[in-house]
Amino acid sequence: MVQKLFDQNIIGYVYAGLCGLGLLIRFILDMVFRKIVKQSDNLGTTKNKALRLIRMKFETCYKLKIGVNNVDIFVDKSISKYRFGGLLLSTWEGISGQVLLMILLIIPVSSVFGVLYEVGREKVLFTGAVGIFAGALLILVDRLINLGLKKQYIRLNILDYLVNYCRARLEQEEANPDMLEQYRREYFMALNADRQAT
Repeated sequence: MVQKLFDQNIIGYVYAGLCGLGLLIRFILDMVFRKIVKQSDNLGTTKNKALRLIRMKFETCYKLKIGVNNVDIFVDKSISKYRFGGLLLSTWEGISGQVLLMILLIIPVSSVFGVLYEVGREKVLFTGAVGIFAGALLILVDRLINLGLKKQYIRLNILDYLVNYCRARLEQEEANPDMLEQYRREYFMALNADRQAT
């Protein structure tokens, strides 16, 4: 059985499949994060429902004097709830990390079984090299994509808008107390939209 796995390069195909899956997930995440960065840069006019909800919740909390004492935490919590394909973005990142971990775990296990069942030094070394190459490729692509930097840009864009633009506009509007009832309706609409989104 083990000899067959090495003779037919099945383990190499497993490495290639896992590497392809990991690359696909990383490229999808890169695409999603780029889109969010672009949309968060224009938070006042964005069409993104999640970003609009963040803006609306902040505005209504401020208008109702509920208060957003720590805008950093408000933004971090809001970003952590962002979903793509029904899963949180942090879950997607976790899956891509698990794929890399699987590759790095299969390398020593296949090598040990290859040596125990005496499948041949060249086959064991070749299979291990394919696994190391697949893992190195995933790590390289992960470093090139740099999702951490994109997350930081998203956070900074949202913070900049809420603190520097939105809050200043809301303070000007605060002088008009007749708007309070409209703000309450907006707040409860935002809460209902948030509950339906989760």
